[in-house]
This record gives sequence, C-alpha cells and structure tokens, in this order.
Amino acid sequence: NRVIGDPCFADGTPKIFIEPGAKAECAIFNVTNGPIYLGADSEVMEGSCIRAPFAACEHVFVNMGTKIYGATTLGPYCKVGGELNNVVMFGFSNKAHDGFLGNAVIGEWCNLGADTNCSHLKNNYAEIKLWDYVSHRFKPTGMQFCGLLMGDHSRSGINTMFNTATVVGVGANVYGPGFPRTVIDSFVQGGAEGFTSVPVAKVMEMAQRMMARRGKSLTDAERQVLQSDALQKMQARAHLAQNALGDLRILLAEREPIEKRQLLRDRQCSELRDIQPADRDGQHLRPQSRAVAVRAGSLCHAVLERCTHGIALRLL
Repeated sequence: NRVIGDPCFADGTPKIFIEPGAKAECAIFNVTNGPIYLGADSEVMEGSCIRAPFAACEHVFVNMGTKIYGATTLGPYCKVGGELNNVVMFGFSNKAHDGFLGNAVIGEWCNLGADTNCSHLKNNYAEIKLWDYVSHRFKPTGMQFCGLLMGDHSRSGINTMFNTATVVGVGANVYGPGFPRTVIDSFVQGGAEGFTSVPVAKVMEMAQRMMARRGKSLTDAERQVLQSDALQKMQARAHLAQNALGDLRILLAEREPIEKRQLLRDRQCSELRDIQPADRDGQHLRPQSRAVAVRAGSLCHAVLERCTHGIALRLL
C-alpha cells in the first residue's frame, strides 16, 4: 500500500484507522483532505485508489481498480467497483462493476448492474431541480451537482443510464436503453420506454431472495414498511390526480377565448354558436359557421389531448 499526504493530524492522531480483520493490498490512500476508516473485516483490493475523507463500514468490499473520491461512506456489507465520487451508500447495497456514480445517495439492498452510469452535472451547467415528495413538484436546489437518489430494494440492469438528479422510489427495477425519466415511482419496472406497476408482494419476494444470499431474511417489520410505502404511493397518486384535474380546468379556462370569440352551446339545438362583442347580453345569437366550428372543435381536442398526456406522465 501507499499513503499520500501526512499520515497524522497535527495532534499526532493517525489519519488512517483500520479495524481488526480489515485488509488492504497494493492500494493507494490519499489522506491530504481528511481521514480514512476501514471497518472490521472490510477489504480493499489491489489497484484501488481512494481519496479521503472515506469510510468503509464492516464487511465492505472494494473491488480491484476502484476509484473513490471523498467524501464517500459505504455502509455494512456493501460491494463497490468502478468510479465513485461523494457517495453515501447504505448497508447491503452493490455497485460492484465499472460505471460512474457521483453525488448520490443509495438506500439499503440496492443493486446497480454492470456499467450503470449516473450523471451528476447538467451539460448546460444549470441549477439542478429536484423532485419534492411533499409538494409533488420539482424544486430548485441551488446546487450544480446532484446525482442518483435511490430508495431501498431498487436496482438497475446492465448499461443503465440515469440522468442528473434522478429520484428512484422503493422496490423499482430500472433497465433498458436510453435515459428514463428523472422521477421513478416505487414498485415499478421498466425504463425509458415506460414503466408498469409491480405488486408489493412481488417486490417482497424479490427482496427475500436477495437477502437470502447474505444469510438474511425479510422481517415482519420490514414487510410492514414496504406495505406502508405502497399505501403512501397510492395516496400520492390520488393527490397528483387531484392536482392534475385542477391544472386541466385552469388550462381549459385559459383556452376558452378562441379567435377573440366565445363559444356557447345552444340549449335547444346543441349547436355551436358565437356571441359577438356587441351582443354580450345573449339576446342576438348568430349561428356559427361550420368551418369555424370545426376549427374550434379541433383546437379543444388538441388542448384536451395535451392535458391528458401531461396527466398520464405525472401519474406514471
């Protein structure tokens, strides 16, 4: 191993702390910017380059040739490889292969497939907006860097790409070519071409199989948490639907004037008519010509199509 920088703080405290059972072979540790902690029975394999501050909890495995920039913390039993920069990864999650992950938070029992890459900077260097679960809207963060935020028991297939500031819920399975949207709901599977819902029972079955590989099992408390997450998802969808219908009414109200005319439905013959500005009292109605009526109907249809498309995107 090679240590770059002063190995001790000014008071003589070592910058590298290694718990019993931890191993590191032929690795480079740069402690210029802070300390490095290796938990019990963790392992840093040969060829890895790690810049402080860095913490690997117990039984963490850092695969060969991994590049890690601080500040990064790896929870118990995580396995990492590729390139990581400013990452917090909770316990039992894996990013074992090549691919970039930066400015990210990964929950428990997640798995990022080989060559999963996650953007953390917009290519126009603009301020990042992040999905807010409370307001159900994107909100400005004041940040220029923000990567993947992934909930527990979610995973990605090989070669998956995540756009800047992507938020993934609980129990999601993301795969396929292209960039999926930046807000991915809980208990879904799919990718850039769309997502389908997955029953919470199936998610728990998958979680049980993954946990069994580590000698763990899904407890009753954890099952209740997943069921509660599923209930919150249903409530959030209902809230989004209510907001979407409100937006639809507003948009239709804004589109009501057409070519500076107002359209009315005649109560007796149900035909489209218009009211001239001078006839606002409704006493002198003139039948609307067929051409204008068809044009107005087409415009209304386009507005409805646009609105329903927006509602569908927000509900998925």
